[in-house]
Amino acid sequence: MKQRDGHQAHARKRAQILAAAERVFFSRGYDRASVDELRREAGVSKGTIYAYFDSKEALFRALCDEIHDRVFTGLLATYPAETDREWLTRFGAAFAYMMTSEPAILAGRTVIAVADRMPEPCKAFFESGFQRGLAILAEFLSDHEIIPGLAALSAARTLLDLFLSGLHRERLLGLMSERDAHALVPETVARAIAIACRQI
Repeated sequence: MKQRDGHQAHARKRAQILAAAERVFFSRGYDRASVDELRREAGVSKGTIYAYFDSKEALFRALCDEIHDRVFTGLLATYPAETDREWLTRFGAAFAYMMTSEPAILAGRTVIAVADRMPEPCKAFFESGFQRGLAILAEFLSDHEIIPGLAALSAARTLLDLFLSGLHRERLLGLMSERDAHALVPETVARAIAIACRQI
């Protein structure tokens, strides 16, 4: 019982720090966010921050993982009960919703602002989001004859671009609201799959 309570307390504290990190990183920017500011926002000591995360970079990577986990965990859990086409549609929609969501857009803007000086945050964001989605989709396509004639990785890269079809770019530049982008996702994903199944 005590061990379970300890795990729950640990998880709550970690979530508390990540929630504070999301507010600080996205309002201040990655480079201007200090560990002192992060610990004040979280209401913990600097030692507590470092007990959970080795560095500011590790904290940001964990935040990126947490944002993207909201999509991928649920997505993978549903796969066995669905047909191939249904899973692909669900994946495309989930990926597009995630990449155009406010947290993902704020994270993207945060890392782009420091890309030339601090490549590690960009790498963390890319690997936990796009690269992770690419690996999941490529593995799925390699096991299923949905898009014959194309290597799985090439097909996956093309499909991910089609799933977004400019929505992510317009969101990133502030030219489209999250609500408007999400309203276009079902149609965009359906069109992407129709194109793909005719062989891109």
